[in-house]
Amino acid sequence: MICSDKDHFQINILLKHSVDDPESVFTTIRVGLDGPIHIEGHLKRLVEAHSSLFGSNMEIDKNDILDIIHHSPNQQQSPHLVRVDIDRSGRITASSRPLTKMPKEISLSTQPLPPGPKSPRIKQGDWAGYLEARRRANYDGADAALLINEGLVIDGDAFTPIFILKNGDIAYPALDLGAVKSVTLYQILNQEDNNQINPSQTKITLSDALSCLSAAAVGSGMGIRTIGSIDGNEIGRKSDVDLATILLQKQNLDRRDNYD
Repeated sequence: MICSDKDHFQINILLKHSVDDPESVFTTIRVGLDGPIHIEGHLKRLVEAHSSLFGSNMEIDKNDILDIIHHSPNQQQSPHLVRVDIDRSGRITASSRPLTKMPKEISLSTQPLPPGPKSPRIKQGDWAGYLEARRRANYDGADAALLINEGLVIDGDAFTPIFILKNGDIAYPALDLGAVKSVTLYQILNQEDNNQINPSQTKITLSDALSCLSAAAVGSGMGIRTIGSIDGNEIGRKSDVDLATILLQKQNLDRRDNYD
């Protein structure tokens, strides 16, 4: 699915994926105390991803998705996550799972970017490489995986990494290097009152990440978390700036769960 954290939901014509010829696209929606969060952004992701992978021109009614989410199997107590899939034929299904709460500060382990096109990626049915990256990171004693390719930070396993670089610039990885768009970050950055955070999408080396002033992980399942270390190297300890706190302040405060 075309994630939304990283572009402005412009429709990009992507190359078809060759990873086991996936039969579906999906997005993972956080269901908070007031219902599904950022539902419009997730619908946009689903439509763009389905068009990219299958050449379709489908439309999705928001109320239909809400009904499918409401009747998804294994309903969980909110907040929880719901994965919504659309297969090649346009059939929509949903499945719920518990929300695993991350600590407010997380550790990352660098892992290779899973195989795929060097272009904006989508969430398609074969997500095994990303799950394996998380498994390897957990084996290393970390909370999640920071995905690296040719010495550059590309993405997180299920989140978008964003940094305040040593020169003070705020940046996150460029989509055309192989990142997945993030719904959550897009919504935060495009609030009407956002005049403080104007990040650039650019090449970020691992050295840039390790020397940054502050870093955060943002995603539907992750919420907003401070990145405290990468491969055991503490980052941001010499700065009093906490990017995660800044992003949380920009998050929609009328939601009672507020991604904590």
